[in-house]
Amino acid sequence: MCGIAGISGRSVKNEDLVAACNSISHRGPNDSGIWASKDVSLLHTRLSILDLSYSGHQPMVDEKSGVVLVYNGEIYNYKELKKRMSDIHFKGSSDSEVLLKMYLKYGISSVELLRGMFAFSIWDPRSQTLHLARDRFGIKPLYYNFDGSSLIFGSEVKAISALGYKKQLNMGAVYDYLQHGKLEHNNQSLFEGIESLPAAHILSFNQKKIKVSRYWSLSSDNIDESIKNPEEEVWEKLKEVVKLHMVSDVPVGVSLSSGLDSQLITHILDQIGYDNYHTFTYGFNEKKYDEISRLGPINSEKQHFSILNSGDLITSLEQAMTVFESPLGGVGTLSAWKMMELPSKYNIPVILSGEGSDEIFAGYKYYYYAWFRELYLSGNHSQLTYELEAFNLLHKTKLKLGSDSFLQEVVNYKSIQRAPDGTSMSGNGFLGKKIIESKFDNNTPQEINTSKTLRQAMLNDITSLKLPKLLMFQDRASMAWGVESRVPFLDHELMELVYSLEPKWMIRDGISKYLPKVLLSKFCGVNYQNNVKHFVSTPQREWIKKDVFHSIKKYINDGVLVDSGLIDHKSFMREYEKYSNSKELGNSFFIWKILNLETFMQKVL
Repeated sequence: MCGIAGISGRSVKNEDLVAACNSISHRGPNDSGIWASKDVSLLHTRLSILDLSYSGHQPMVDEKSGVVLVYNGEIYNYKELKKRMSDIHFKGSSDSEVLLKMYLKYGISSVELLRGMFAFSIWDPRSQTLHLARDRFGIKPLYYNFDGSSLIFGSEVKAISALGYKKQLNMGAVYDYLQHGKLEHNNQSLFEGIESLPAAHILSFNQKKIKVSRYWSLSSDNIDESIKNPEEEVWEKLKEVVKLHMVSDVPVGVSLSSGLDSQLITHILDQIGYDNYHTFTYGFNEKKYDEISRLGPINSEKQHFSILNSGDLITSLEQAMTVFESPLGGVGTLSAWKMMELPSKYNIPVILSGEGSDEIFAGYKYYYYAWFRELYLSGNHSQLTYELEAFNLLHKTKLKLGSDSFLQEVVNYKSIQRAPDGTSMSGNGFLGKKIIESKFDNNTPQEINTSKTLRQAMLNDITSLKLPKLLMFQDRASMAWGVESRVPFLDHELMELVYSLEPKWMIRDGISKYLPKVLLSKFCGVNYQNNVKHFVSTPQREWIKKDVFHSIKKYINDGVLVDSGLIDHKSFMREYEKYSNSKELGNSFFIWKILNLETFMQKVL
């Protein structure tokens, strides 16, 4: 795992190239390199995972053609691809060299053959073209700025800034964040002129023009009724995927919670013969939010824990913000960032994570409503009635077909994005004049639960509404400490298989994430009696309401956000005081948004 950056269209001073390289050195602490010509420069910082020798050094140059590669990621099928090119001589054993040779043999379309997570750039002097490409789900970041004549790109915005981009606030993105809690949903960053290359896309820059094209997509209507044994096929594919994700020349650990996703990974690891791994978990001193206590028996030598305290909130947020360059998702994201320091301390630079499982197996509660809406609109009222009864029994609700609540919550439901504390992420009426006068509401995409089918709702999450933000958090939290986070559930072959199954494998008998629960029961001997999804919760509301109330109030009063005209200070403080004095825990996210944006303005912009 690495950091990459570069520029095409103008020359750059060597000291600026060095500064750009240094700005993302945390992403690759083992090695760095710079390649520069008259008006093209590429740079790389390396975290050595495969082929630890110098043969994996980047930028990697093909001597014959002059083609240059900088690459961030892991190609899990690189050995298979290498065999495919048996007629080609390889100097080393890195996946980087395989990627370069693939391009030389098949062109940029060879990206379709890659199985893994990646963001890379290739400069081809033969066609005078700079190519950028990103993996199918956007696991690895890639930002760029195009000013009409030159293109600057990087794993993080700070590298782009070092190469000449002048930071400006993207008012439309600020509006979407303050009003709707949205980040990374439409490829726009909080920086004006900085875009994220969409997942599963290639950008080609030639003759001062850019062309962006998609190379892979996932359909919501590709049901394959020929699959007779879905449990067996998905289980075998999962084992294959996890085994591929263990390919490494350095130790691999697991980010572990008490939830289904990471436990499924650990069970598979045990079954395929990887039983000597370390796990890492974050928790809190508050007992009701202590994830550590839910893990069962503790192996003190191989299980490691990180605790975030309320007194560390603002200081930790300031430190994390310089790496994230974006508001964090909540106290849970901040805790995950702090936890990621542990693997590096124990010399374990690779960890497996369960991220993506909710999007592939329908793990969020609002997916129920999309499923109910699909059954209602298709006229399948008998199955809908059964599923509603099962849902009500399991979740202790009284949702009935044809009732006003059903029509409001299911048929005509307008989804509200939810904060980590489960509350609304929508605005609270204290936008400043600078935002109000800009009228940015047209930037906001369609909400997820207006989708007419379950699959459409899940795909919306994957492509725009949820997963891009979660993957950005995952990347920043891990790479801040030079740790590579791998996400086995986001394997495109696994995704294509699961999405070819009937929706009943997603939600059945009122149970969400039905299929992985069946797999755990059938192949791992784990009986999930409590079928209601367990969310890792945090004490965020208690901290903001009580522990750090005065600290946050002073931080914002003494800050720069108010003077910027982005918020109405009096309205915000009135709501904060009202929130603090209320008996209910309520919605803390409106305060979290302001706290994060203030920190962003102070530490990043």
